[in-house]
Amino acid sequence: SKLSTILNNIGMCHLNLSEYEKSLEFLQSSLSMRQSSANNNNSHSINKLDEAASLNNIGVAYFYKQNFTQALEYLEKSLSLRKEYYASRKNTNSIIKNSSDFDLVLAESYNNIGMCYMELEQFEKALDNFQACLKIKKRQNNIKIESDNENSDF
Repeated sequence: SKLSTILNNIGMCHLNLSEYEKSLEFLQSSLSMRQSSANNNNSHSINKLDEAASLNNIGVAYFYKQNFTQALEYLEKSLSLRKEYYASRKNTNSIIKNSSDFDLVLAESYNNIGMCYMELEQFEKALDNFQACLKIKKRQNNIKIESDNENSDF
């Protein structure tokens, strides 16, 4: 709904102002509205993507609060919903509108999760997520990167 979007946007403004508690209040309100809306409709509807966006934003807020475990919980739920939506669209052979935009959203999820694992010093899990992000980016940009197995600074 438009109200949930406004609440989300206010939450993101507070996040950008480093007002994390206020941010979380608005983002949680937005999430609650979006979850109610998603549960009242087809479980694979576009509302699930809104719900996933809210979960992602709450995860980012917890990341900035340096509560990485809590951030991961929200970010992984967001990724799960996004992947579920994507799979449902592929399975029904429906055209995914702006699939490159959707790829960017998936890449964002993997990157955010990787950042949490980096902070938690779980480097193998961080690497897995960054590689998943890179795979999407390469596919989207149709870029061949010479060495997928080398560690390198970008």
